[in-house]
Amino acid sequence: MKSVRRLAWLLLGLCLATTLSAREMLVLEADTPAQHPERYTYLSFDPGRTKTIDDILAQDEDQWQLNHRDFIHLGFSTDNIWARISLKVGDPDEPVWIINLADPLKDEIDLYIVSDGKVQETFHARANQSFDMRVSPHRHFLFPVNLSQYQEADIYIRMNFRQHIILPLEIMPRSEFLKMDQQSSFVIALCTGALLVMSVYNLFIFLSTRNLSYLFYVGTVLNAGMYFICMNGYGFQYLWPNAPDWNNAAPLVFGSGVAIFGNLFTFHFLGLRRHTLSHYWMVALLVGSSTGMIAAFLGEYVLSNTINSITGLICWITFASLGLKSCWEGNRYAIYFSIAWLLPFISWTLLNLGFIGIVPLSLNLLYVSYGAFIVQTILNSLALVERIKVIEAEKQQVLADNRAKMNFLAKMSHELRTPMNGILGMAELLTGEVKDPRARNYAEVIKSSASTLLTIINDILDYSKIEAGKMALENIPFDLREVIDHCLNIQSIQSRNKNIVLYADIAPDIPASVYGDPTRIGQILLNLTSNAAKFTEQGHVGIRVVYEDAEQNLIQISVEDSGVGIEPSEQLGLFDAFHQTSASVNRTHGGTGLGLNITRQLAELMGGHISVSSTPGKGSTFNVTLNLTSAAPAPTKIDVIPRPVVLLIEENKQLGSVIHQQNKIWPFDIAWVNSVDEALMYLQSNAQFRPDLICFNRESALSYQTTMETIQSLVPLKTEFLALEDTTHAGVVSRRKTALDFISVRKPLCIQDYPRLFIKAMNNDLSTTKILSPEVPATEPAGNRLNVLVVEDNAVNQMVIKGLLNKLHHKATITENGQEAVKVFTAQQDEFDIILMDCEMPVMDGFTATRHIRQWEEDNHCEPIPIVALTAHILPEQQQSCFDAGMDELLTKPVEIERLKSTLNRNTDRFQRLRSIRV
Repeated sequence: MKSVRRLAWLLLGLCLATTLSAREMLVLEADTPAQHPERYTYLSFDPGRTKTIDDILAQDEDQWQLNHRDFIHLGFSTDNIWARISLKVGDPDEPVWIINLADPLKDEIDLYIVSDGKVQETFHARANQSFDMRVSPHRHFLFPVNLSQYQEADIYIRMNFRQHIILPLEIMPRSEFLKMDQQSSFVIALCTGALLVMSVYNLFIFLSTRNLSYLFYVGTVLNAGMYFICMNGYGFQYLWPNAPDWNNAAPLVFGSGVAIFGNLFTFHFLGLRRHTLSHYWMVALLVGSSTGMIAAFLGEYVLSNTINSITGLICWITFASLGLKSCWEGNRYAIYFSIAWLLPFISWTLLNLGFIGIVPLSLNLLYVSYGAFIVQTILNSLALVERIKVIEAEKQQVLADNRAKMNFLAKMSHELRTPMNGILGMAELLTGEVKDPRARNYAEVIKSSASTLLTIINDILDYSKIEAGKMALENIPFDLREVIDHCLNIQSIQSRNKNIVLYADIAPDIPASVYGDPTRIGQILLNLTSNAAKFTEQGHVGIRVVYEDAEQNLIQISVEDSGVGIEPSEQLGLFDAFHQTSASVNRTHGGTGLGLNITRQLAELMGGHISVSSTPGKGSTFNVTLNLTSAAPAPTKIDVIPRPVVLLIEENKQLGSVIHQQNKIWPFDIAWVNSVDEALMYLQSNAQFRPDLICFNRESALSYQTTMETIQSLVPLKTEFLALEDTTHAGVVSRRKTALDFISVRKPLCIQDYPRLFIKAMNNDLSTTKILSPEVPATEPAGNRLNVLVVEDNAVNQMVIKGLLNKLHHKATITENGQEAVKVFTAQQDEFDIILMDCEMPVMDGFTATRHIRQWEEDNHCEPIPIVALTAHILPEQQQSCFDAGMDELLTKPVEIERLKSTLNRNTDRFQRLRSIRV
């Protein structure tokens, strides 16, 4: 029995000896590079996380498992993991060996050096400790140990991780480690520097171009760079050494940032449309990536890592797929983009397959994933560069198309405005010649219709100029009241068949003259008043001018009407091009839909803005705020002693209130009542009231004839009665001999007509069939009569210009082309005071003719004669060509008599100087 027992103990001893001798041992030699002990590593799991080093040393050998792979990866686990590495020191002369745990993002690490069954040295490292508490001040977990004193030793490592359990171990001599660390630091610094340079470069491009693709590209690169820095431990070492919690979350946060900014970069770079399947898919990925970032901030590292891994893979393949789709659609720059996102997709796919054990996992895969980010950054930068080239080529093509379009518009402008000059000019001449009221009305209708057509042409051309950025603005002193008066005069003609009261209410503190662009402000007013009158069948259309902020020179010009109003839902796109409030508007009122858009853009070009307030069924108010600096103080009140007294009977409360307020400016004392009955009551209750003039609406007074006769008996005999009646002949005056003797003036009238009308009526200076608007003087002093050389090839325009000059009592000499004009001028130079030069003519155009004339004047030492361009061109570059050729001024067709007169008057000094030189 004893022999059997001895045999059993002998067999057990042999087994133990075999087991101990079979333990894998790593032999350390000083002349060998870094040792990777993964295949010599035994692993043991502690699910309860309660075992100490003594428990581990005492546990049976069968609880250890040898790792057979080149890389230790255990996925996610909440267990304590124990690793054991048996070492045999082959070179005792190398004193210090470095145990390098190359993953800087571990939670808890305890390292024990065991020899002869006893713990000889102990090291501890915790993720929740600041950087300065590490065993060695290095980005990795380093454990320097003196192994030369042991022939054999076991290294025990206890690990507790909240992220992927990866154990990249290296054991090497200290001298070898320093050499390798310098090399790796250089490579990492080089890669990080490249990312930083790319970020700064593209950030400057964004600041100069304001293209969001560059901004989101910079965000993607910076997040990738920070992720790269975090994963290599430099963030904790240099950037946040006292924030260990942030150090744990940072890689996950920046990883999510790569996906988020990559998403935004893809959307803008590829120009994806909103509200499409691609758009919604990208939004879903954006939400997923943001969720991963939020989870990291909350400390849910396992959840964040899982979300990032899934959304990252989906993002990369989505971005690459969308890039390939863009390539298929013809965007060649998208090929770089697609390859750029395929690289991280491939590397991350291999890395995640390694994490779950499908493919072998090694450090090389990690390095490949880092390299993929670098290459991706370069490729995306190349994609942006290529995109710049494509955009620049497209821009040049657009510019070429715009030039062709603008040239076409310039040609069309010339071709359209030239016959319009004939129509408007002949209508102007006909209006002055015809005595019959009906024929005069026909001429006015022709003129008004032609003006409307010209407005439409101008709207189209102005819209094109604004869109092309070629709208030039003036900044000259002008009288805002004159601009408003001119606008209302035009509108009164166009609204003569409607029962509309036109008025202007200008605050007394508004300057007499302001700096700005009178032409464009007049255009704004015409657009708004025309629009208001179009949608107002009866009631009023008014212009109100007040200071919005006097200190800032902000003047608010409001155009208000009592028309149909605008529904709130239809106000949203009111100022968009070609927008009309409903489909029925175009059928009922017509129009191009450009007027309000042009008005908005003109206001914005002048540094102002426009808004609208409207109540359906009650009317609308359009408010334009402009910065108009004062050029002259506000007009003062005119003091006339004694001040004439006017009794105004006006049923329209809006108009009556505005006229009554003009007491502050006009040289009258105005009493205002709403009806004939109120007028009678007012006179009966104010016996001392003695009006010099009673102004009333004839249509309203017809049914109150007895009352009007009673009123006549209550006022002095000298009191004049002025009746305003609605007819189709605006401004025509006649005296009615009835029981009530009164002067009849036909409406509509502008508010500015009233003071002149009141004065003329009280002075009995209103003659029959006279128009109230200013007339050209019937005679001109002989000394002011000019000899004008007109260069015009169009026969109709020749008639118009000659007729207008004759009306102004000037002599016109007509030539049909530039060559003939040069010949006539050089032969009879002393006979002409000014040249009106058309630009587009056969044989020789106006530009060439002007150059010939200027050269002849220089050669003969003559004083330059004023040359005014008669041009249908309205584009700035065409107009500049006139000045470059040597012309002095521009008159755009159609030529209006007032503008022609102003142009001639501006050159009076030059005419006199020329005549004195010739004498």
